[in-house]
Amino acid sequence: MGIRINYGISKKKNTEVCIKEINALLAQNTGESIIILVPEQFSSYYEQLIVEKSIEKGSFRAEILTFKRLAFRVFTKHLVNGSKYLDSAGKSMLMYEAVSGLSDTFEAFAKAGKYPAFAIEAIKTIREFKRYKISPEILQETAEKIEPLLLKNKLNEMAEVYTAYEDKIKNGGFCDADDNLIDLASLIYKNSNFKNTVIWFDGFDGFTPAEMDVIAALMEQTKETTFSFCCKRLDENDVSDVFYPVVKTVVKVQKAAELLEYFITEKKIIPDKPEVSGIPGEIEHLAYEYFKYPGRKYTGSIEKIRLFKADTIYEEVMRCALEISCKVRNSEMRYGDISVVSGLYEEYREYIEAVFGKFDIPVFMDEKRSITRHPVAAYLFALLDIYISKYSYKSVFSFLKSSYSNLSENEISILENYIIQWDIKGMGMWTGVDWNYYTDGTNREEQLCILNELRTKITQNIGPLFEKFKYGVTAADFIGEIYKFLIE
Repeated sequence: MGIRINYGISKKKNTEVCIKEINALLAQNTGESIIILVPEQFSSYYEQLIVEKSIEKGSFRAEILTFKRLAFRVFTKHLVNGSKYLDSAGKSMLMYEAVSGLSDTFEAFAKAGKYPAFAIEAIKTIREFKRYKISPEILQETAEKIEPLLLKNKLNEMAEVYTAYEDKIKNGGFCDADDNLIDLASLIYKNSNFKNTVIWFDGFDGFTPAEMDVIAALMEQTKETTFSFCCKRLDENDVSDVFYPVVKTVVKVQKAAELLEYFITEKKIIPDKPEVSGIPGEIEHLAYEYFKYPGRKYTGSIEKIRLFKADTIYEEVMRCALEISCKVRNSEMRYGDISVVSGLYEEYREYIEAVFGKFDIPVFMDEKRSITRHPVAAYLFALLDIYISKYSYKSVFSFLKSSYSNLSENEISILENYIIQWDIKGMGMWTGVDWNYYTDGTNREEQLCILNELRTKITQNIGPLFEKFKYGVTAADFIGEIYKFLIE
């Protein structure tokens, strides 16, 4: 059993080396299981890499896992019951009950503890405590060593909330997913299936104490473990190094390996591109001197770094759009070669969408979008809202103004004006007798005929679906009917 540490300042090159080593092991065909453990956000990217670059073009032996997926795999193997896991609503209910029972005794949280939002914040705080293996006892011990009375009271009261919350979970026979990593480490020690497994860790900059316990268990059980880190050198004494936080993580791994008395092999990976290799340049100089004080002045010619000072975000984004357009029109670059990086995504997002749209610059915004923003989801939510709210004004016109409405914009506008004028709402007014309320202008009978045709068109479209839901349906039938409605 051995521990290998690959490190280099190019994450892309580090990953390429991992894939190359995995391919070498696959080519040997010696029968080992291969696990590549990556952060949650990298799992899809890594799965694509394995399909594209592995010698088998996707392998049953090489598996991409995250800590969450690994926990699910081990718990399933050990038949851990997952039916008792609390969702966010269940946690909120238990925490609110725990806080309500203690709120009268609070001093530091006397005011905050009376608000429901306190329970939500307490859940988030306890989740962080569990990630870093902080127990109620540790909070109380820390409080005893602290002199400021307010902080002492906060820690003691948080420890009481923590204890009450854990007691309610235990007494109710529930499970908390935040405890998974703690339980996972103990189960791995009992699991002999990892004996013929080789593991790669790639993409991580740090590990929580709970994750380190899992890593230590895996190192002891597996045949070989390889870590890939993005850093220049493994010098924990250089606190000015840009990669110092990563180096601290490497030191944690080294200490865990030393406790197991395993031999550690270290390998430095040299990037291909000269800008970030050992060749001097302004980008490399900036990377090495940015956190140092006093920093050395760069004496060479500056060609790869340009600065632009803008008074507003709009002006900054406008300049960026001009630069991109110039590069593309002069055939120096393609749109796909350009990335725009911002540390303040929310502040810049709307400006980028507006300004880049003016320049016809295609842009992909790397963000998590709520499913409710998807046109089909919005259409379905509005449809179901009509059923729930019995044809309320808001639900009906959210449905009609969606991308999949069977009415034109002009028809929707005519109908909406009439609905607002006479305050028409409710199932009875929509599905009952024809409307005969007064309309402005001439051709009153003709206008009423058009309005009633539009009303009938809507109700005949969605009415049969609602009729099937009237006396209740199973989940399978509900999904089936919704699917038929969409394709029809």
